[in-house]
Amino acid sequence: MQKQIIHLALFVILLSCSKRVETIINANTISNELWTYDLATGIPVEAGFSITEEPSNAIRSELNWDDDGVYKYFYRSEQGFVGQERITIQLATSPGDGNFSFTKLLSILTYSKAF
Repeated sequence: MQKQIIHLALFVILLSCSKRVETIINANTISNELWTYDLATGIPVEAGFSITEEPSNAIRSELNWDDDGVYKYFYRSEQGFVGQERITIQLATSPGDGNFSFTKLLSILTYSKAF
């Protein structure tokens, strides 16, 4: 019995150390209009954003720098698309030793409507 309690305590401790955070952004967009979301003004050498779930009805879905030096997510739905899309963006970080952890998850729910 004591062994089971110790295992349960270790499991709870490990679970509470998890740093996975999910932020949900609800965005109202107009069909075929560009929508952007600011992600960062700088990215460490051993880190980066990636799109892990792409939208199905987009003509543009990318991560890139803008002219002002801000790293952004760019989204533009197909002409005439009306509905909801889900885009998931993940941030990988490392303390510099090449061991990456995926600590931030951003889910964007877009609601496109006709203009």
